[in-house]
Amino acid sequence: MHKKMKKFSPQCFILKEPTHPGVNVLEGLRLYNDAINTDFEQDLIDFMEHNVQRGLRGELPGETFSCGAKTIKGNGRHVLQYGAKFSFIKKNIDVDVLVEPIPQIVHTLIDQLTAQGMLPEDKRPDTVIVNVYNEGDCIPPHIDALVYPRPFCTVSMLTPAPMLLGCHIKALGDGRFKAPFKATLQRRSVLVFEGNGADLAKHCVPPVTEKRISITLRRMPDFARPIIARHDPTVWISAPQQAPKGWSLDQVNPRIAEESEEDEQDDEAVAGQACSQPASLPKAQLKEKRTKSKKKKKNLDKKSGNAVRPDAIKKKKAKPSVSKTKGTKMASSTDANLQWAQQFM
Repeated sequence: MHKKMKKFSPQCFILKEPTHPGVNVLEGLRLYNDAINTDFEQDLIDFMEHNVQRGLRGELPGETFSCGAKTIKGNGRHVLQYGAKFSFIKKNIDVDVLVEPIPQIVHTLIDQLTAQGMLPEDKRPDTVIVNVYNEGDCIPPHIDALVYPRPFCTVSMLTPAPMLLGCHIKALGDGRFKAPFKATLQRRSVLVFEGNGADLAKHCVPPVTEKRISITLRRMPDFARPIIARHDPTVWISAPQQAPKGWSLDQVNPRIAEESEEDEQDDEAVAGQACSQPASLPKAQLKEKRTKSKKKKKNLDKKSGNAVRPDAIKKKKAKPSVSKTKGTKMASSTDANLQWAQQFM
């Protein structure tokens, strides 16, 4: 006989805001307490802390490990990513960036959560973000990228921490926020995001008072799977699925147009050869080739000499404002904090 898994009853939440009359903006948000036992929690903590130390020593491949800039208050988290790299700045999956496959201990965690009914088997997570918070670290208000299928979840470990939620969360400065709702995430709890709780309400973690570790488990969009499978053969590739409206594989990562870039480079080589041998071509054809070559050169990267996609050409950055009195650059820590916070919005 198979041993029956313990069934957990989740805690659900209700929040109605003036901007959404009659709507529970936290519908679909579910909190499961004591979702894992203390021994397994300690195993997870030991594993993550060991890998953070490996990351600090440069022993992890690619961008499996990263850490925030200490120059910005609250942005000192250590981050581990497995399965696929999510770029917090680009807000997309960086499929060309190498990260380690999901470790077995995290697969065991996912097995437990799906067996207990907290996550559906057909939406089994295959990307992982581990956040290791030190005292004073926080995460600003954001909604997880809508390209990720719902539900997804966050497992809290080591110490309890508050999470602020609501459609309108006000930044008070120095990593502090004001929100209409606060939930306490106890250690070993699992918070599942779905419905309005995932897509309508923002969430954030104010500065923690003690060290904390969270594991966020999400499923990558099906149209990105074949590309991720190039680096990680353990990724299961489902039947082909059309990308959501407004998305394409190039938008998952702008660097994906490998074939089109190769074609552009081939065309450039042909044009270069034609210009170097003018005597063998009619004047009209030679003029056309030279015109084509000039247009191509405008889209070449100055450092590498490689072709650059037109939509990937960076816009000129605006010059910082200059004080008329002293002639110094007007930059402040508030601007830096705002720029950092906007990447999660």
